Amino acid sequence: MEIQDREELLYQKLTSEEFMAERREAIRLVKEILWEWNINEQKQWKRMPLKAVEGRIKTPKSIVEKLKKKGYAISLKSVERLHDLAGVRAVCGYLDDVYRLREYILLYKGVQVIAQKDYIASPKKSGYQSLHLLLKTEAGLAELQIRTIAMDYWSNLEHPVIYKKGIYADEKVGKELIRYAGFLREVDGMLVALRLEREKRVK
Repeated sequence: MEIQDREELLYQKLTSEEFMAERREAIRLVKEILWEWNINEQKQWKRMPLKAVEGRIKTPKSIVEKLKKKGYAISLKSVERLHDLAGVRAVCGYLDDVYRLREYILLYKGVQVIAQKDYIASPKKSGYQSLHLLLKTEAGLAELQIRTIAMDYWSNLEHPVIYKKGIYADEKVGKELIRYAGFLREVDGMLVALRLEREKRVK
């Protein structure tokens, strides 16, 4: 079978209702856990740490491109080797919220954390920061990215400059973005300290 024919066949499978439904359900389950945690936090601390939650299913085009990049065969079997087909992004107000959410998920019955990548403790060379958790749900795998508002702001601005390229097209711009990421990291730390001090005074 020609490469083009294999790709067209795979595209059909990737856009099928069966394939999409499984990923939608995995995203729904993860979102359900996130909002449940948010409500629990509100009851305990009188504030809602989650500021935004978004879910997405990787597009067929991105899937095929990733298969090629990894040198995998263009087939549904190869697609199953990819772990980020269903993705959820959770944006928290404060840095400590990120890790409290992780602890909540680690103890959550029915969901298993099978891999973690802490790009907050060890940022990428680009300056990117986020906590990635690969979750095994009843409906299948889902990648959860947890970050602060500052990290999300930086990532959205940096995304078109570097994403999927691996290097910055402009070295000067790259150095500036890395510097900004470090500054925002300091801001995140200062904001947690200010909030904790305020909470002490309230008590």
